[in-house]
Amino acid sequence: IFTGVTTAVPDAQFGLTTFVDYPFSPWGSLGSGDYAYQLDQDLTATQATWEAAVDAMATKYGGDEPESQLESLYQAATGAGRDINGDTILDPGDVPSGLGVSFRPDATKVIALTTDASMHVAGDPGDSFPYPGPSYAETVAALTAAGIKVVAIKAPGSGTQMDDLATDTGG
Repeated sequence: IFTGVTTAVPDAQFGLTTFVDYPFSPWGSLGSGDYAYQLDQDLTATQATWEAAVDAMATKYGGDEPESQLESLYQAATGAGRDINGDTILDPGDVPSGLGVSFRPDATKVIALTTDASMHVAGDPGDSFPYPGPSYAETVAALTAAGIKVVAIKAPGSGTQMDDLATDTGG
């Protein structure tokens, strides 16, 4: 992927963000190291740096089939963070602010998303509180405001939400 893209676009940069799910029942597990969003590698033009981040990816638990793709896309676009209980203290499960992808202002901004699960949406039922991530509309609005197009690399199980995201962001 890296070589193919940089052959066509020599100044291309690559980053990596990952997601599992919020580490609360029934969505995921804190003990398994689940998280809703992580910036694994900000944009880089160095192939070895990007490949090291890809090689370091690990499968986590994610206790149910829907996962936190929308939260991940929202955070990559905005870096807003999410304080689940509103106490301004970084608690387990919170997404720290400032972890958006640092796209160059004049760049063509593309996020290639791959997943094998459907997406959680704001308000999905939980054991103690509703799912805290953004809605589909909030995510699409954040992506389009940032000029980011989503390219869907669908794996079995990913569903039509991936197609909708690609269409709705011009990807």
